[in-house]
Amino acid sequence: MEYWDGVYDRPDKEFRVRRSRGRNYMASIIPLMRLPGDYQGSIMDFGCGMGFGIEELRDAFPQARLIGVDHSSKAIEFCRKTHGTIADFVYVTSDEPLRADVIVSSHVMEHLTNDREVAGRLLAGCSRLFIAVPYREKLSAPGAIAEHVNSYDEHYYDGIANFVKTDVVWNCRNSFFRKCQVNLQKFRRFLTQSRYDKYQGKHIVFSLAEKPF
Repeated sequence: MEYWDGVYDRPDKEFRVRRSRGRNYMASIIPLMRLPGDYQGSIMDFGCGMGFGIEELRDAFPQARLIGVDHSSKAIEFCRKTHGTIADFVYVTSDEPLRADVIVSSHVMEHLTNDREVAGRLLAGCSRLFIAVPYREKLSAPGAIAEHVNSYDEHYYDGIANFVKTDVVWNCRNSFFRKCQVNLQKFRRFLTQSRYDKYQGKHIVFSLAEKPF
């Protein structure tokens, strides 16, 4: 928890990158949730960070009850100040049960050594669980992100739930990245030059439930 408090103490110059990245991640998840725009249930963002994914959820589901949860007290403090009018934010310190109709976890699990256990606990508290993580990340590659401890493919969460569906998608809605799909050389060159190269490209979204939806 101290580590994540330190993360959210980093210079303000990273603010725009975090906001764009957080919203883009959530924007690529929302179509896979298959919820109507007038959905009125509760949606929890597990590991909400600075709450930028919550902004995207509010735009997509204006009638839903939104809840942001994080292990960083500084992140939750920031969220309450900046997004307190659109969602409830909860600071959690342990493995306390969390409940919502739908739970979304965007780029959190790759940081956890007990991610399967956490996924099981989250699933026990909701009817649908969506987990987005980097796709087939090479953890030992030069420049790999040290905080990422898991690499994911389509079968990573097999057995966690009765129903498991996977979608591999681009994690950004920027047209530049779509153009890169047909120009891999340009894409690889961009990744090499980008400070956030391991966050670009594709991610995999797991849809988990006890029955198909």
